[in-house]
Amino acid sequence: MEVYSHSRIETFKQCRYKYKLRYIDKVKVKVPTTVEAFMGSCVHSALEWLYNTIKEFGRTPSKEEMLNRYISEWNNNWSDDILIVRKDTSREDYQRKGEMLLAKYYERYSPFNQRRIVEVETKERIRLSDEHGYHIRIDRLDVKGDTCYVCDYKTSSRLKTQEEADKDMQLAMYALWVKQHLGSCSRVKLVWYLLPFNREVVSERSDEELEEAKRKTEEAIKMIESATDFSPNPSRLCDWCEYKELCPLFSHKSEADDNADDEGSLLVERYAELIEKESRTKKEIEEVKKKLIEFAASKGIKAVYGESGRVLISKTDYPVIKEELKEELKRALVQRGLINALDISARRLETALGDDADKELKELIKRCIEIRESRRVTFSKKRE
Repeated sequence: MEVYSHSRIETFKQCRYKYKLRYIDKVKVKVPTTVEAFMGSCVHSALEWLYNTIKEFGRTPSKEEMLNRYISEWNNNWSDDILIVRKDTSREDYQRKGEMLLAKYYERYSPFNQRRIVEVETKERIRLSDEHGYHIRIDRLDVKGDTCYVCDYKTSSRLKTQEEADKDMQLAMYALWVKQHLGSCSRVKLVWYLLPFNREVVSERSDEELEEAKRKTEEAIKMIESATDFSPNPSRLCDWCEYKELCPLFSHKSEADDNADDEGSLLVERYAELIEKESRTKKEIEEVKKKLIEFAASKGIKAVYGESGRVLISKTDYPVIKEELKEELKRALVQRGLINALDISARRLETALGDDADKELKELIKRCIEIRESRRVTFSKKRE
């Protein structure tokens, strides 16, 4: 049984070429660990130890014990190749930050008897209808009454929103697994613990929403397995991709950097010059067109002549929907089941509604439409 995960599916959505290298070709590359990821791992380990001690031995460690566990985890696993991107911070800064996150968490939730701990760091999988599996990795699973709590710790400094939690597919799949395996739970609450902000974001899904999440996951897997095109997808994430040196989007960069006379590099520079020249030319053309229109208007003429040919100045009236009345028009169309009419241009809107349109709607459309005028400039080359 092929087993998928949230990160595997998201990798395919992010970049198919990266997916191919990682999951199909199984290319091994050295991935530098960032200090943020390392700190997060140490914080998770300390919380895992805390809750396992409570669950397995019925003893609640003190805050000092938990922090000592964190420091031990940090010291035993730190290596000098861990990447610190921010130059204004140090290893010690991040170590202290992790201690602060854990201390605040401990102070808020001690003595940790709010709910019964069912499992810590689950390693499960859910079977999908197409005979594929999906990894279930829950930081902590609690129960209180008929409600299960899927608990997920977040150490990122980016504040996650309620909307993100309500749309998160990974949380939905975790909830689906809980519903299938813990039948005594009629409700499942999905909890993000945002440690840097000392707050929670709680989400719940209906049975219909869970089935929809399952269907979308199965569809995503089908798309992956039927894919034949694994082209790279350029994005802001490329700078952090571990496969960057193997990617055809970047393979020429090192050649260009090492050789100022590289043919491709010179062609790019020439192309950039032409694009810039084209942009300047377009701007100059618009300025001359404006002056031609003003000149023709001042003389009361429709054509301006030169040695090279003639420029015709023509006027066109066109209707547009007034911006301040768009919402009112939209509501009126929605109420009458004519929402698709919004796709019709202002010129055709009234006639497209037909004779069946009520008088009130026709009057509204007339109020919503204003007539604007434009000037068209057409050049005709002089015949030899």
